[in-house]
This record gives sequence, C-alpha cells and structure tokens, in this order.
Amino acid sequence: MRPIDADALISKLAYHRDGLDHSNVTAVSVLNNVIEIIERRPAVSPDEVRGVGKWIEPYFIECSICHAEFDSEVTCSEIYGWPWLFCPKCGAKMEVSEDD
Repeated sequence: MRPIDADALISKLAYHRDGLDHSNVTAVSVLNNVIEIIERRPAVSPDEVRGVGKWIEPYFIECSICHAEFDSEVTCSEIYGWPWLFCPKCGAKMEVSEDD
C-alpha cells in the first residue's frame, strides 16, 4: 500500500481541470470522475500502513515488524528514554505494556 495525500491530489486535479478549455467536455468529465472516485475512498489510518508491533527482548531490543535489532544499552539509556514508542527503522508504532 502506498498512502497519498488525497487532498493535495484532488487540489492538483481540480487546478488542471479548471485550466482546461471547457469545450473539451470529455477531459473535464474524466477529471471530475477521478476527483469523485478519490473523494469516495475511505481514509487509511497510519497504523494500518506502518503496523503496530512490540519490542522483543532479552539480548537485543528487536522490532517485531521489521526485526531490526538495537543495542539495549543505547536504547535504554536515559538520553533516549525507554521504551521507544516507534521503531526507528520501519516506523511501526510500538505497543507498550504497563510493566515497561
């Protein structure tokens, strides 16, 4: 899946539609139909795209989505705070238990 900024796309299509010679009914109609199709599509939440994972331990801190490993001494330091709420590699949102 490739998320897009639907509002920006609609704005760009409307700009091009409005710049057309309106005697070209086919082109105007096609752009209107494309805009309508985009407007009717459901929005996707960021979590659906990037995923929601958990930190896997004990030796290294590992992302359950992309399986990137991070040195626990660096990750758990007071500088960065622990636990991270997002994986720095894939951007997955991390579920954090109350124990952490």
